[in-house]
Amino acid sequence: MIENFRLKVFRTVAEQSHFRKAAELLYLTQPAVTHQIRALEETFSVPLFDRTGKEVALTASGEILLKYVRQVDELLARAEEENR
Repeated sequence: MIENFRLKVFRTVAEQSHFRKAAELLYLTQPAVTHQIRALEETFSVPLFDRTGKEVALTASGEILLKYVRQVDELLARAEEENR
């Protein structure tokens, strides 16, 4: 499936509520995951996660982005299916 890597990292962190767990699932280092999230936050000029302790929670902006990332994933899957 076609996918934007940075958005995949974002979605995985959001679903895991944890940078380390996301890194393990994506076979990345934790600093690499952090770098991708920071780059997204710079792109949108808003924090996407509240970082408190080991777990993270989505901010309101993060919730909005996650909603659209899931819609994009669904649309790409449908487009792929229609082109088979």
